[in-house]
Amino acid sequence: MRLHMSELKDRIEKLKAVMAWNDTQMAKAAGVSRSAVSQWAGKGSKIIHTIGDVEVALNLERETGYSALWIAKGVGPETAKDRVSAESWPFSSIDNQKVRALDPDRERMQLETAILLSAAQLGLDVKKDEG
Repeated sequence: MRLHMSELKDRIEKLKAVMAWNDTQMAKAAGVSRSAVSQWAGKGSKIIHTIGDVEVALNLERETGYSALWIAKGVGPETAKDRVSAESWPFSSIDNQKVRALDPDRERMQLETAILLSAAQLGLDVKKDEG
């Protein structure tokens, strides 16, 4: 399922509702301060529109099952289970064998998320290489 929620505050409110979290609980799960969560939610004087720290997005993915890229940027599959699998890895310049050799629970997810977050920050349209 591909949902696009353009506002970080909407995605944060959804996660909080689904997980029945308050700001303090979300902050603990993400590894950030409570004020950072408030800024994500559009409260206070400083409002943040994306989560730029890959580790924070990955922490939330592990805790919620929602995709780190979707949480951070609002793009791609909403849940981690809907993400592109290693068998259909879209980056032809990255050796599939090296990617498959990475620890699937941490290293491969970090590499994939870092590349996708970087591509999204650059405004690149990442497509699977059919050749």
